[in-house]
Amino acid sequence: MNAAAPVTRPEKAAATRQRIVEDATRLFQQRGFHGVGVADLAGAANVPKGVLYYHFPGGKGAIAAAALAQVCDAALKRGTAMAQAGLSGAEMIAAIADATAIWMAKTHWRESSILVALSVDLNGADSALQDQITAAYRALREVLASAWRSQGMNAERAESLACAAISALEGATILARAERSPAPLQAVARAFAACAP
Repeated sequence: MNAAAPVTRPEKAAATRQRIVEDATRLFQQRGFHGVGVADLAGAANVPKGVLYYHFPGGKGAIAAAALAQVCDAALKRGTAMAQAGLSGAEMIAAIADATAIWMAKTHWRESSILVALSVDLNGADSALQDQITAAYRALREVLASAWRSQGMNAERAESLACAAISALEGATILARAERSPAPLQAVARAFAACAP
């Protein structure tokens, strides 16, 4: 009988860091940037503050940056996969709206977009994080615009629609959370269903 391989220090450190990022993501999605303190982050991850600073010497801003990067990287991968599967921009919006509504309902409407939560609350407090948010929005818009361009839509219209779609989806997450209902997200999906080249 083989015993389980022992967990190495680097593996344990990586798991601790990942747990901090995941727990921080939920807190930021619930409370925004200023509504979360270092003590909250340490408590959620069940680690001493020293461990938090060991993994993130930059403190709360560095943790927020890691959380944002992880969420946005996952969203970009999903969007790129949908585009490569041949989904139109409108189909991608419908899929995103549906997945977002399911996720928000599972969190009992306590969490919403980390991009919205951080950008609304930041007010220039962290310029590096603000730049990261701006870059993330641009990348998300480009995934949608690229899907429409691949269907033959001209570049200017595709970029305008992508900007409108991201704005509508992010706004819908705010309304969905306030109303505790998927209806705003479903309305966005219906509104963009007719968008064709």
